[in-house]
Amino acid sequence: MTSIIESTAAEPPSTLVLVKLHHTATLQLQEERRLLSKERRADRERISLIEEIAEGPAFTGPFQEIEPFLKWILSLQIFFSTKGVVHDDDKIYVAGGLLQHINLLDFYASKGVSYIGRSWNEFKSRLFEVALPQRWCTTLKTKLRKLTLGPSESFITYSGCAQTLQSLINFDEKSDVSTAKIEPSAGFTRLSDFDLAEYVVSGLSEELNAEVVKFALLDATPFIYSVFEKRVACFDEVTIRKPIPRSQRTASSGRPTSPSSPDPVVWRVHAFLNWQGQCHHCKTTCGSAPGTCTIPLSKRWVEIPASFQTPPRPDNYQQPKAHGPSPTTAGKPTHPPAGRPPHRSASLAAIDEDLTSAAAPLESDHLNVIGAIDMGQHLFEAAIFEDSLPPDLTTSDWATIATKSSPYRQMM
Repeated sequence: MTSIIESTAAEPPSTLVLVKLHHTATLQLQEERRLLSKERRADRERISLIEEIAEGPAFTGPFQEIEPFLKWILSLQIFFSTKGVVHDDDKIYVAGGLLQHINLLDFYASKGVSYIGRSWNEFKSRLFEVALPQRWCTTLKTKLRKLTLGPSESFITYSGCAQTLQSLINFDEKSDVSTAKIEPSAGFTRLSDFDLAEYVVSGLSEELNAEVVKFALLDATPFIYSVFEKRVACFDEVTIRKPIPRSQRTASSGRPTSPSSPDPVVWRVHAFLNWQGQCHHCKTTCGSAPGTCTIPLSKRWVEIPASFQTPPRPDNYQQPKAHGPSPTTAGKPTHPPAGRPPHRSASLAAIDEDLTSAAAPLESDHLNVIGAIDMGQHLFEAAIFEDSLPPDLTTSDWATIATKSSPYRQMM
């Protein structure tokens, strides 16, 4: 041992310097190798991470639609936090790989590379300008203002829709507005829980709104939306809502209100029954109004003469009332007075105009003879009553005259 120390001490100074330099170079080389291995390992981990999260939420559109894009951004940021993606370049790479709409793909292909090495907020701000319309935040607030509770919708569902809109409006409230420049014209304004509750109350029904006012739910200090939501949900469960008014059903346009074009065969039968004064139900002269006949339905075959001409059906046609049964003829003449046509309504006479036009009227001479015979019979009966028969005619003579005149009466 003493000899080694003595030999080292005996070496010249230049040898010691060379040994120190060699030792230092060795240490530096080892450090460089360690750093290079660490960088390579980090690169491999980043590449492996990017490959692992390539199956993340993809955005397929539609373009310039607010809610789908904001929901995709929210899910993407949640995806980054759960997968441990913290590097801005990695976020830009992943976001660009998940864009599947043609317009946004064009933007990323032309401008995406220029944002590598810059912050994620800058890239996201530019992506918002391309994917969303101007004043999109104002549009969401307007939609929230118009939100109303449906007649069959529960309050929890209604409140959930309102909170979704609030989360979309406040999706980037932790970001630096001056850096992100999400909406330069309006700036970033946060929608508080109290503001959300005011929007929700404005869309409630009258019954629930009265309960909110009665219990002063908006005056609570401090205001907690979850407590407010729970109490209003309890009111909604016990409140009886007004029934939904049902609109009256209108007649179908394909079914006419009046049968303007009936079956021609049916109309011919009805026209013939009308001409006969018969009921359409029992096919007799029952005297019933349409729809009031109490006689059983008659299914007999209606014999219509070939000479009957079917009249055209009026546009405002209404079924007439059937004629009543014929009055008793006991003690009454069965035929109308001489020279008068049979009793018939004007409407039926018009239908039968063609049929009756062929009948020739009685000749005037024939009428005069019958009238003279009737007059003589009346004079004879009066003379018997007054006992003033002519002296040249006996009672048997007048009986003979009356017997001979009877065929003329039967002709009537």
